[in-house]
Amino acid sequence: ETATKEEGNDEEEKHLSAKERKQLKARRKKQRQREKELQREAEIAEELKNAGPSKRDTEIKIMNELYLSPNNLTIMEIPADGHCLYRAVAFQCGEGGGDAKGAVDYTSMRSKCADALVANPSEYSPFAEFDHSKNITTYEYSPF
Repeated sequence: ETATKEEGNDEEEKHLSAKERKQLKARRKKQRQREKELQREAEIAEELKNAGPSKRDTEIKIMNELYLSPNNLTIMEIPADGHCLYRAVAFQCGEGGGDAKGAVDYTSMRSKCADALVANPSEYSPFAEFDHSKNITTYEYSPF
């Protein structure tokens, strides 16, 4: 059956221009890569299913039972996207919009942090990474 498909594909390719053959070849390659990726994901899912609970799952279950549930607390998953620190702080401050993604309010938290850094450079400059062999002027600090 596969040989028949390939023969049919060869017949199709004979009628195509060089550019079209190249595009067809690229599409087929992408399709094969997608199929491989889907197969690999299925294999990983099967391995995880057969492996039982992970150490992380066990740890979270125990934390929930012993500490979180009795105190009416939960663990919020914050997506690691470059804004996760600001999303987490905004969520803890009640500005996260009710979900861990906090799509709207991480920007306001980032702005508040930047404003605080600029307004109080002496408070934060000991924690900034500068070349300590030279004195940092206000002008050099301001872009941060």
